Amino acid sequence: MKASNDLIKKFGVDKIIHGLIGMLILAVCVVASVFLFGVSFPSVLGGMVLGTVSAWLAGKWKESKDDVPDMADIRATVRGALLADVVILLVWIVFRLIL
Repeated sequence: MKASNDLIKKFGVDKIIHGLIGMLILAVCVVASVFLFGVSFPSVLGGMVLGTVSAWLAGKWKESKDDVPDMADIRATVRGALLADVVILLVWIVFRLIL
């Protein structure tokens, strides 16, 4: 509980939510890519690239609608997507080594 409170104090609820939205966008793109093109590395990589770009575009669009655009929110969205990229790559490597 202390770790989550420290995380919220350091970054703020807004930035954490933006990061989670970036992760969600990326996850949806990767899952859609895998369902459409099968479980292969190019399919996963294409979904990751599409998801990261989509998260960036969604962050830019959302901030363009605000009265005072905050570039830190866009960076938080993209950082969430990049964190999900790293996790997906690590899971891919582990499963390829096991199977």
